[in-house]
Order: sequence, then C-alpha cells, then structure tokens
Amino acid sequence: MAGAFLRGGRDGMLDFALCRRKKRQGEPVPPLVTAIVPTFNRAALLPRAVRSVLAQTWRPLQLVIVNDGSSDNTLEVMAQLEPEIRAANVEPTFVNKQNGGCSSSRNAGVRAVKGEYFGILDDDDWWLPDKISHQIAEIEKTGADACACFTTRLRGRHPRTPGNAAALPRGTNEGPRFVARHCNAHINSLLVRTSLIERVGYFDETLRWYTDEDWKARLFFEANLCSVEEELNVYSLTEESLTRMKTLEATRKRDGHFMRHLELIRETCAHRRGWSDDAWRERAAWVFDECAKHLLYLGEHGAAKELYEQGRKLCGDAPLLRRLKAKLRKAWWYSWFGIRERHPKMRDARD
Repeated sequence: MAGAFLRGGRDGMLDFALCRRKKRQGEPVPPLVTAIVPTFNRAALLPRAVRSVLAQTWRPLQLVIVNDGSSDNTLEVMAQLEPEIRAANVEPTFVNKQNGGCSSSRNAGVRAVKGEYFGILDDDDWWLPDKISHQIAEIEKTGADACACFTTRLRGRHPRTPGNAAALPRGTNEGPRFVARHCNAHINSLLVRTSLIERVGYFDETLRWYTDEDWKARLFFEANLCSVEEELNVYSLTEESLTRMKTLEATRKRDGHFMRHLELIRETCAHRRGWSDDAWRERAAWVFDECAKHLLYLGEHGAAKELYEQGRKLCGDAPLLRRLKAKLRKAWWYSWFGIRERHPKMRDARD
C-alpha cells in the first residue's frame, strides 16, 4: 500500500514450524487465523487489545497491527509489544501508514493477511480467549465461511449485540435481513474466510462513519454464515470512539455519512442475489427518521419536514415515518411557544 511499510515475523516460531511439518506429512493442518488491530493515537489502550489476541486459545495465529499515522507513542508501544507477541507464538506484522481513517486502516490490515480466516478488533475493544477456537469449531461443523457471535456492550442502552439469538446471522442470503435491520453482528465479532474479499470487496474509504454497515451488507449477501451463541468479544465505546457524538452539530455532520451509507448499500448490493427493495426501504425509513429528529433537536423544523417528505416519497407509509409525522406536528406546536425539544443525551453546540 502506498505510503506504508510492512514488517512481518520470521520463521522459527513453534506453531508455524509444527504446521509445516504436519503439511509435509499429510496430516490435517489447522488454518492460520489473522487478527487485525487498526490503531490511531491510543497507545494506552492498544496493549489490552493486543493481549486479548495473544490470550486466544487458537494457534496458529498472525497479528497485524496497523498504525494509522499516530502522533502519540504508538510506535514505541508496538516495539515494546513485539517480544511479548513472539513469546506467545504469534506471528507479528506491523503496518505503519499515513493517517487515512478507519476504513483505510482496515483495508491495509486485510491486505497484510496471511491467514485463511481473519477478524478485525478495534484498539479500544477486546476478545475473550475462546473466541477464535469456538468460531472455527462452528465453521467446521456447519461448513460456513464466516462466523459471528454475541458482543458485550459496556455502555449504551443495549447490553449486547444483537439482542437475541434469532437476530444472529445464519445460512446464506442473510443480506435482506441485515439490510432491514432484522439481523446483525458487530464488526469485531466476525471471523471471515479471507477469500471472500474477492466478492465482498474492501471497506469504503469515502465514509468516515457507518463503514461497518456498508461492508457487512456486502458480506451478508455473499457469505454462508454461522454463529456462536456466546458473548465472545467486548465493545467498550470510549469517549474518543467515532460513534460517540457529543454535540448536535457533530451529529449533523455524521448524518451526511448516514445518508451516504444508505445509498452505498443499494449501489453495491442491488445486483446481488436475494436483493430486496422492501428491505432497503425499511432501512431507509429508519435513516430518514433519525436524521429528521436530529434536525428537530437543532430547531430546523422546515428542513426536518422536507426530509420527512423525501422519506415518505421513497418509503411510503412506513410506521417509523408515521411516528415522525406526529413528532413534526408536536415540534410545530412547541415552536409557537418558543420551545425546542432537546436531545436526551447531547448538548446543542449553539447553546
């Protein structure tokens, strides 16, 4: 990748030597799995994520750490971790690149994958020790080529993702259920056969937010999926997380990417087997509802109404949009008295 240098591990590691010997002798060889940890200015958190990979009960294992142009002491921390990584019989690969954002970092990591399977782990989250082992076992049992699991959420309204077993992805053509938001899996929960990248493609680097949703939509249309009904990874949502919006103005900026991810899903998936316009309209109603509510919180009643009308034209009389109409009416009445509803979790940057 342009502007990056990559340094990988060398021969002599116990598990890799054993795998080569088994291969020569015709014995079954366990697949190499690659863990990708993109990082940016989180030198203090990176060791926790890395050590959760080293604690995995599965071997052989490659660890790819992608430093996305950090300005803190991330490079120093990576160097300090290297002996620990090698001592755990894990092959280290370090990618240092110019800052390009989350999607760019993940793509650089995917291009450095040597394993038959790979998983992505954000630098502020971590995996439980049996994650890879349990997922590989489920893949081998079902013949699937990608596996999900429950994700523990340390913050937010929902204690885990997805909320129940029925919402975990299973089988082929889960794309429509995902697009309609009836099934899901956190990006850090997925273990994916590397060869699927040829059909799924890479993360869209024009998106700053909702890159997971766009990529998972393509994956769920292409993969034969299975799931482990266990909480095997943890999503911490730190204060610096991209998904954490602190002001309504910041949310407005993110909403532009929110609308764009909706269009990208249709652009990149409408030609795939099983595509459903109805499923996409169900997601679209959710997006228009969320973005219009944010405009109401900003006091921009006219813009919110215009977005509502666009949503109605595109999605018809969807339940979410019927409720949005009632909220618009309420906001209009409030405006007569100079009252503007406030977002329950945010402050208005203009206050």
